[in-house]
Amino acid sequence: MTRKREKTNYDRFLQQRAGNFYYKRRVPVEVADLDDRAPHVRIALKTDDVAMARIKRDALGFWFRTSRPSVIKMS
Repeated sequence: MTRKREKTNYDRFLQQRAGNFYYKRRVPVEVADLDDRAPHVRIALKTDDVAMARIKRDALGFWFRTSRPSVIKMS
């Protein structure tokens, strides 16, 4: 059974704790043994403003997509 995801969730991967925002993502199972922070990565965005948190989240998301090492073997 799968969970339905909203089509537009503007705060996806954002978590607010004690007024500050964090970027939180799940580590893929294929590379979890390579990352000590697994099963989740949480990075402090150092802001309490949701608009600034979204900008920083988008920048981090781009960095994660482009700089992740290709350790997953494609067949």
